[in-house]
Amino acid sequence: MTEGSGDFATRLDRAFREAVSRAPTRDESLELAALHAKHLERFRKDPEGAKEYLAVGLTHPSADLDPVELAAWMSVSRVILNLYEMIAHY
Repeated sequence: MTEGSGDFATRLDRAFREAVSRAPTRDESLELAALHAKHLERFRKDPEGAKEYLAVGLTHPSADLDPVELAAWMSVSRVILNLYEMIAHY
């Protein structure tokens, strides 16, 4: 979230390229945009839930980042990291 523009498509393209060395297809972009919107809406209604979601793991996010937006992106990132291409690559 700290690199590049705040534009969803740019962030998604960067995440995809970092993970699987290609841009997302149109269908993948649409699915992940819908997932992002769904989780953004969910976490906007429950900002404490977003903070709890982000508390999992060994590192903690920067206080400079919006926890609601970050939690929505964490959901998108988890999907990308669980793509067959990503798993089979490593």
